[in-house]
Amino acid sequence: MTVHYEFEGELQSTTIAVTELTERHTSEVIGRWMRTILQDWHIDDEKIVVVVTDNRSNIKKAVRGTFGSARHIACFAHSINLVAEDRTNFQDAISLCAKIKRIVTYFKQSTIAADALRRVSHLKLIQSIDTRWNSTFQMLLRLILLSKEVGSILLSIPESPEMLTASELQLANEIVEELRPLEKLIRKLSGERFVAASKVIPLINCLKNKNQELRNSLKTQTALSLVDRLQNSISMRFGQIEHNYIMAVSTILDPRFKKLHFNQPLTCSNAIGRIARWIRELDHTNVSNDAVAEINMEIPDKPDELWSFHDNLLKVNTVNAAQRNEDEMPTDLKHYLHQPMIDRRDNPMRYWSNLASVYPLLSVIAKNYLAIVGTSVPSERLFSRAGNILTDSRNRLSPEHLQQLLFLNSLSIKDWQLKIK
Repeated sequence: MTVHYEFEGELQSTTIAVTELTERHTSEVIGRWMRTILQDWHIDDEKIVVVVTDNRSNIKKAVRGTFGSARHIACFAHSINLVAEDRTNFQDAISLCAKIKRIVTYFKQSTIAADALRRVSHLKLIQSIDTRWNSTFQMLLRLILLSKEVGSILLSIPESPEMLTASELQLANEIVEELRPLEKLIRKLSGERFVAASKVIPLINCLKNKNQELRNSLKTQTALSLVDRLQNSISMRFGQIEHNYIMAVSTILDPRFKKLHFNQPLTCSNAIGRIARWIRELDHTNVSNDAVAEINMEIPDKPDELWSFHDNLLKVNTVNAAQRNEDEMPTDLKHYLHQPMIDRRDNPMRYWSNLASVYPLLSVIAKNYLAIVGTSVPSERLFSRAGNILTDSRNRLSPEHLQQLLFLNSLSIKDWQLKIK
């Protein structure tokens, strides 16, 4: 179990529990375990904004039963992986991939073919793994890159597998181009230390736009069907994402995005109304919002393939999104929404820390919701860290000592308060 929070303008993460469950992993057992951990750390229930888990049914049921459905969100990275699997799971794509797998298997098993390929290229063919869709992407991409060399070698060897036809190569190219944005997105999700929940709605919107751009450039009917499957899968898995108030509120309170990526005016309006209500509930000190200084932000033009839709949308953005009656809005919320958005590469946590005196109440709410991560990847990385700690030379470590070492390993240099020369 990891906890995520804001400290000095940065998103921090700490490992508080890695324990062995000897009982069956039922939702009741997992729920009791979570309650015990929180009690051991004296973490009050009201301090927990949300719990992020993978998509396993017992985990989801445990969290919803312990904290309520409103405080649970499923891992964005897991859901995106399911979208990618949906995309390639139809007959034409399956048949094409099966033919390519036969070619790759032949080169793996035939020393004559492998030696011939080694003489003309330093690259090797990549075999796909059924449980990892991105390995299919890598297999297709590598065969396309080596298509001339592989085709010549197969023609020169009797009884070798048949090479792809020109139309099959075109289809493989189009599938790769369709999978590329998803592969790039998942690589980013896996590579970043934290992926804020506030990025989820913008990323989905950018992905849908990129998919529509691809649809306009495709030529084969199979590839067009593939795009339509993707759109349907995104709609099925993320169609109600704006109705999740946690996602909606965190996006609005992220100064990089605000209302820019909302497609449903009512959900945006409801989220703004919820924030306004929280501000009024916090306003016990009658903080004056009348002397708010103007904030000038410049957004550099740095192209990025996946984020290009966001960048273009930001340039042409006009104040035409549906808003709640602004006369009822607290002044600082109204002012914040009217300020220019910051660059998407900037740190939103630092933005709110720097402007805590300008938006004293709103910044408190924003820091709570911007500390929410959108994936369960930080917890899953614990298994890699545990493997690095529990080595052969440490095979007598008890579960309690392993948990303590993982906790210490998760602390930053600042947490140790060491003076490094």
